Amino acid sequence: MNGRFLSESLIRGKREELDRLAAQEVGAALSEVAYARGHAILAVVGGRSVAGVFAHLAALELPWRKIHIFMADERMLPISSPESNWQVVDAALVAPLLQSGRLLPEHVHPFRWEEGAADGGVSLYAAELQKWGGRFDVAVLSAGEDGHTASLFPHHPAILTTGRLFLEVDNAPKPPPRRITASRGLLELAGLAVLMVYGGDKRKALGMLEEPSLSLADCPAKLVGRCPRGLVYTDLL
Repeated sequence: MNGRFLSESLIRGKREELDRLAAQEVGAALSEVAYARGHAILAVVGGRSVAGVFAHLAALELPWRKIHIFMADERMLPISSPESNWQVVDAALVAPLLQSGRLLPEHVHPFRWEEGAADGGVSLYAAELQKWGGRFDVAVLSAGEDGHTASLFPHHPAILTTGRLFLEVDNAPKPPPRRITASRGLLELAGLAVLMVYGGDKRKALGMLEEPSLSLADCPAKLVGRCPRGLVYTDLL
């Protein structure tokens, strides 16, 4: 990501409007792929920054029965844990779609932590994605205060690892330390990636995104700029 990318693809405004615009971009990209190929893969993260996008997305009339939902990252916790990323995804996006009958239950792919497995179930999740082509078509991401995205943290070995779909992170610098994350390579293949950067505590992260001298290792959220199409939405004016 460099200054040119941001000047063309950084969208500033009020959060409610940005959530709506991001949902429209995501919906249009999913529809195009779903109708052309027969199915589309949406990757999502949890957290407050993306909940509004999900609410707008759930209200759109899309070919939901052709769309699959995967996690871009998750904590190694039971899916029922209030600390799991899935809770936001389910409440704001999946549950409304399932309740209305628009989304097929078998197209919902939460990460299920396998406590007894050596890798916590990461290889099983990669195999599940492989059944549907082994790539994301659209990714909805957010940036952390330190410039991380998904569970790819600055100068962590995971941001330097390529050639795998998902990675087990057992020493994340933020709690909980054990997580699963989409790899840098997997995220960079997404045809569209949108990155939400909201709130005053993200001002440092936005500055890192805008600083061309910083590398992907310094600011993993910059990987959005390596996707065929990457958009950054921020309410920091």
